[in-house]
Amino acid sequence: MHAAGLMGQRKTSKNIQAGSLQYALRPIRLCQHFRKQKDSGGWAIEKQYVRAASLIGANIEEAQAAESHNDFVRKPEAARKETEESLYWLALLEKSELASARRIAHLIKERRGLFNIITAIILQTGQNAWSGGAFVTRHS
Repeated sequence: MHAAGLMGQRKTSKNIQAGSLQYALRPIRLCQHFRKQKDSGGWAIEKQYVRAASLIGANIEEAQAAESHNDFVRKPEAARKETEESLYWLALLEKSELASARRIAHLIKERRGLFNIITAIILQTGQNAWSGGAFVTRHS
């Protein structure tokens, strides 16, 4: 693989790592809002959302330290599942009227972006060879 291709893959890896970290900060800030409002119903749902949102990034980070190809593949799949769970908690916050649609619209959009990037990573794993925590594209 040429250097430009490897740099592009590392850039994507850094982008998803940074993006998932930023996304995990959003529910923490929303949780602070619920605490200020003294809304215990919101806290319960928010706790679940914080967990799911933070596990997206945690699984991406774990994939970077994967010890095997199977381990590398499983971690992004787990991260993608957490993006789906995040959407569930966001919908519940909206439907319960604990958060307005306007307040969570950007969170849903950001979650969709993470989902799309993680899905692309998962699809790419079928076309690449694992090389100690990074993928190297196979050339025919």
